[in-house]
Amino acid sequence: MIYGTNYSPGKAFIEFARGFFEAIAAGDFQAALGALDMGDHRWSKASLISEMNHVIEGQVICTFAGIRDSAEPELIAFENGDYQLVHRIPVAGKWSKAKARFRFVAKKHGNQFSVHLVGFEP
Repeated sequence: MIYGTNYSPGKAFIEFARGFFEAIAAGDFQAALGALDMGDHRWSKASLISEMNHVIEGQVICTFAGIRDSAEPELIAFENGDYQLVHRIPVAGKWSKAKARFRFVAKKHGNQFSVHLVGFEP
C-alpha cells in the first residue's frame, strides 16, 4: 500500500514505479515484490524475471539515475478512483520501449492505494 493524494496521485505512483525498478536493478527482488499487494496474479522472483526478460529481450534493468530523456509515464484515471500507470523500463542506460503496467486501487479513505503489477508489454 502507498499513500497518494486525491488531487495529484501521479507523482507518488511514478515514484513507486521508479523505486520498484531501482530495487530490481540492485538485485533486491524481495523489496520489489514486497512493495506489491496481492492481486489476481501472484508474482514470484522467477515469474517476474521471466516476464520482464521476455519484453526487454534479455537486457539488464539498470538504475534510472543519469537517464536524461523522459520515461513518458502514462497515468490513466478510472471513475471509481483507481489508477493505472504505464511506465517504460530502464535498461542499458536509457528508457526502453518495453513498459510495466501497475494498477493502484483506491482504499476507502481515498489517499491510500494498494499496488498491483499488472504485467509487462513490449
